[in-house]
Amino acid sequence: MNLNPGPVQTQVLVRWIINSDVPRALELCNSWITPAMTERNLRALLRVRSYIGLVAELADGSQKVVGYLIYDLDTMQILSMAVDPQYQLQGIGRQMLDNVKIKLTANRPSLWAVLTGKTMDARPFLERNRFIVTEGKNILLAEYTFSGLGLHEEPEIVDMGGHPVIDET
Repeated sequence: MNLNPGPVQTQVLVRWIINSDVPRALELCNSWITPAMTERNLRALLRVRSYIGLVAELADGSQKVVGYLIYDLDTMQILSMAVDPQYQLQGIGRQMLDNVKIKLTANRPSLWAVLTGKTMDARPFLERNRFIVTEGKNILLAEYTFSGLGLHEEPEIVDMGGHPVIDET
């Protein structure tokens, strides 16, 4: 599903994160966030019942994970998201966002993110993806509102036999 104009340059499969994806998701997360998140903290985040973890895997059969996104299904808040710097500006982040936008309904009409510190660098990306950004003191609130139009197509979601991340201990 393409909710934004412009061609997709790199096709990915957006699927649930599985245990073997956690180290790569952590690497992507820590490539831009400070202080660094630990694997234990990421796994704890993914154990929260309403938190959904997705990865973007190249559709060329290489199984290379080039992006991840974690959001809260109850509040529709994006909690964390990153795309491999070598694959940025190729439509991968948009494909992950489109996968989440499809879940918006009249009862959950908005998808939002809070940007602080280094994450404020995501503002242009979110604006290109139809988020309205409101400025506050040292904080930005980005919100995408469900219009009820053009969201009838299901994105391609591939489970690949995986399951949401669970604690292995």
